[in-house]
Amino acid sequence: MLYQKTGYTMKVVVKLRSLQSVRKVVTFLEITEFISSFGNTITPLSIANEIFVLDLHMEVEEFSALFDQKYKETFGFLVNKYILLPENVQEIIENNPFKEERSDLFVGLFTKGKMFDKNIEEFENPYPGKLKFWNQYAYFATHSRAEANKMMVKVEKKLQKAVLISYNKLESLNQELKQ
Repeated sequence: MLYQKTGYTMKVVVKLRSLQSVRKVVTFLEITEFISSFGNTITPLSIANEIFVLDLHMEVEEFSALFDQKYKETFGFLVNKYILLPENVQEIIENNPFKEERSDLFVGLFTKGKMFDKNIEEFENPYPGKLKFWNQYAYFATHSRAEANKMMVKVEKKLQKAVLISYNKLESLNQELKQ
């Protein structure tokens, strides 16, 4: 296990998406302060991608529910989020279906559940050779974030909303979480 659970403390990665609504834009300072209220923010890893490593002092499920409740109270809308434990980051890297072919890619993180399971069975891959799935993760083989976003939007229409993260960022996260 990559993280040490001492008392109620564990490291988690929080990836956010769409920090804006039609009526409100949430600044990076506001979101950093908000996330820090749940535990020690070890580091905001990316301003553009809203990725944080958090030293969490509660169970992940409790954090997720409380996060949604407090976010809506504070900012007036919900944000898409994905919470990764260190072992999730490790398994995404280890199971990269493109590792022999390419190193530059992006990963779409989907929440596994009934909707995902039903839709993935009927899903026809619009990007053969550039899109592969493992578990609830979609690997997009492209050098461009813009192209990855475009591919992700098309996939989301058939499956469900997800968050996108660069594979290089995941590798950096993996190194940081091991320290």
